[in-house]
Amino acid sequence: MATVLSGCGAQPYELELRLAHRFTNLKMKVGQANNSQTSDNSVVVDIVKNGTKIDSQSVPFDVVQPFDEDITDANSLKLQFHLDPAKCVSGGVTTVVEGLTVS
Repeated sequence: MATVLSGCGAQPYELELRLAHRFTNLKMKVGQANNSQTSDNSVVVDIVKNGTKIDSQSVPFDVVQPFDEDITDANSLKLQFHLDPAKCVSGGVTTVVEGLTVS
């Protein structure tokens, strides 16, 4: 799965999973595609379980960041992606999520 984050201060791209309290673990890897307009941006990944942020990590260019999260008792799980405002320069970034699994 991939999406383009278009600029500094833009609304986060959000993927919401409705899990009905049936899963305990989320695994995925997040990186940036080589065709991103700039390699100077970092992507921030926020993981929000039932309205509470449980993790937030910055992913720079040329890094594939693994995530392994305890999502026990999650009904709503939101994955939010946005450019790091502290390191943001103009130009879009193609964010890539691979191996997304819940178990």
